[in-house]
Amino acid sequence: MKKSAFTVLITFAMVLALSSQTQAQNPVVHKKISDNRASLTLPVSGKEISINYGTPAWGETDRLAQAPEGFVWRLGMNEATELHTGIPLAFGEKTLPAGKYSLAMRHVKDGTWELLVNSETGQWGGPKDRSKDVAVIPMTMKKVENTAEILKLDIVQEMGSGGLNIMWGPYVVSTGFAVRQTEN
Repeated sequence: MKKSAFTVLITFAMVLALSSQTQAQNPVVHKKISDNRASLTLPVSGKEISINYGTPAWGETDRLAQAPEGFVWRLGMNEATELHTGIPLAFGEKTLPAGKYSLAMRHVKDGTWELLVNSETGQWGGPKDRSKDVAVIPMTMKKVENTAEILKLDIVQEMGSGGLNIMWGPYVVSTGFAVRQTEN
């Protein structure tokens, strides 16, 4: 009897430790701003990464699969999707300085997409001036069983790196990044 109570106590302590470790690694706060707008915020090293975006419904048409090559999607609806980062983020060899940016996606071909990071902010729709793109980042696209009827963005973080996941309809489109520490 004592052995089984000890086992239960140890198991409970391990579950508690794992759940608090998971929360500490990914304290993303998702907020519904209005019926068609949402945001997410991730605290990192005393700063924040946040994204504010429109939340269109998927509907009956597979818009991502039918997008022609070169098509640029505003990544949301209504006002441009905006990224605010208080720390530099590295996407491969490209480091994005702390700041405010608009995000869009471009269909390259055959289900391949790129994330467009643009210095033009505050506009309706997506960024229009491609000369203000400060980064073009390759993305991977996977078809999944669980569909997202409403567009949802998420940031995951693990040990100084992370990922941006865009979930809409039967797809998850994602890219990874690394957090660059700055000297204060």
